[in-house]
Amino acid sequence: MIYVLFCRAQRDGEALESFEVRGHAGYEDAGRDIVCAAVSALAQSTVIGLAEVAKCEPQIEVADGFLQCRLNSAELPLPEQGDAQVLMETFRLAITDIQRQYPDRIRVRVQKTGGEQNAQDSD
Repeated sequence: MIYVLFCRAQRDGEALESFEVRGHAGYEDAGRDIVCAAVSALAQSTVIGLAEVAKCEPQIEVADGFLQCRLNSAELPLPEQGDAQVLMETFRLAITDIQRQYPDRIRVRVQKTGGEQNAQDSD
């Protein structure tokens, strides 16, 4: 199962400030798993867009079956904040659509910051 957790700031109009992707879909063997490939491509594209388009230099943590991306929106000028939110919300919408297509392979959760919970706890 892939778990995706998005965190929204309780301040700043509930902007998305981070996401975490963890786990493996188990839909098919490694290298043939279309669910894992789709999630990975979307997450990595979002990180690239945040760095190259929004120019926001997100904090990234990567390991096998794990990707965490955190924004520091408070330090971004307003235009870059808007670009970053468009990218984050687009990723959230796309990953939610994948969840609708493969509900037994991916679980998406959005929470407001302040709680200490990770994506694996979203059952």
